[in-house]
Amino acid sequence: MPYGPLRVIVGLLCVFFAHFVGRSAIRVRQGRTRQSTLMSWMLRTLVASVAVFWHAGLDRISVGTIVLAIVAAAAGVYLEWRPRHHDELEKVMFPPD
Repeated sequence: MPYGPLRVIVGLLCVFFAHFVGRSAIRVRQGRTRQSTLMSWMLRTLVASVAVFWHAGLDRISVGTIVLAIVAAAAGVYLEWRPRHHDELEKVMFPPD
């Protein structure tokens, strides 16, 4: 049975989890969430990355997964760190006369 497609799917899960590691890290630093949330995302990311490395070791899929996971974690940190722009819908829907 070819394990390539399964490793790619688990690698995508690893990238997804890494994004939330970055977001949770900033939330913990700001005091908006508990540290256990960060640890759970880190554990999920670690298990998924070990699963990608398990069968074939260091190859293109595993290196690509790790690189994309690092980029996703950095993107999560950036997106959570920057200030959000909130539109005031009342002013948009009902402009002042």
